[in-house]
Amino acid sequence: MVDLFTTYEDLKITAPGMSRQAFVSMLECRTKLFGRSGKICGDTMQRAFLEWAYAKFEVDKLSQVQHFQCPACTPSMLAVAVDGNRKLYRFKSQPGPDGFFDGVFLANDAEVSFSVDYIHGTTGHNPGKGRCGAGQWTAARESANKSASKLDEEGVEVAVCRHGVLLKGLNMFRGEIFAYPLYLQKQLASQNVQFFCSDVVCKYWPYLQKVVDYCPELEDLMNMRPFLSIMHVKAHSWMCETVQRIAEATKDLEKLTAELSLQQDTVQQWVTDVQQWTSGPTIQNDLQRTIEGLYLGIKQRKFQLYRQSGKSRIGH
Repeated sequence: MVDLFTTYEDLKITAPGMSRQAFVSMLECRTKLFGRSGKICGDTMQRAFLEWAYAKFEVDKLSQVQHFQCPACTPSMLAVAVDGNRKLYRFKSQPGPDGFFDGVFLANDAEVSFSVDYIHGTTGHNPGKGRCGAGQWTAARESANKSASKLDEEGVEVAVCRHGVLLKGLNMFRGEIFAYPLYLQKQLASQNVQFFCSDVVCKYWPYLQKVVDYCPELEDLMNMRPFLSIMHVKAHSWMCETVQRIAEATKDLEKLTAELSLQQDTVQQWVTDVQQWTSGPTIQNDLQRTIEGLYLGIKQRKFQLYRQSGKSRIGH
């Protein structure tokens, strides 16, 4: 039985898309070769597997095995990324039994709710959406009311390291509010994280600064540095894309000015001259003539190719 459950667990890890029904069907076909008859109850097997997994977890806990720590990052993590998934929801009509692993990976709902209420009660909060730029992504926000739909958990917020190892998660009951990543950031503060990654970190970090003003016990969270990925920054406003580049370009300009022994007035005069050149009507007219010349040249070349192709067909 242990070999069966171990095989099922390995398959769930290597092939997450494999369903329980498919595994039970495969198991029935294989056991028929050895003379077994009858159906295998999938629900009974699922319950037995979960009880075995919980017993295995208790054994690992006594052995001090840490499943949600990255061996490459621990004890000092370079970066932690936090994001929400609203597809992992659950309806109120399907409460189900209490989970075996409450508080192990997904944080205790009561603790998260207490933390959110404390943050919202201590600080004033803005219910506006945390969008940046012209993108239509409905990202995080400072606060939101609990959904009036038939959903209980509206999704899951998860924190991972740069190696993809799951570190901590929580159930979302109010959508992607900023208090959820704040809770995860506080839980991972002991890991000496250097960078905190989020898809709307440009909105989250000012929120964190405001929270720290009201809650000085969270001041250590400001030791982390905000980080925005390249994929997300393309949907943000131009300020998020250029603010870091401006700092780098300024350093390069200062270095070049020192090497060439240039005065600041000379550099500023060059900038003024370039601005006047680009804004003048002559440059615009020359550019327009160049574009028209390229267009006519391409059109003429295209006509010549058609003529050569027609002569080749007549020759054959």
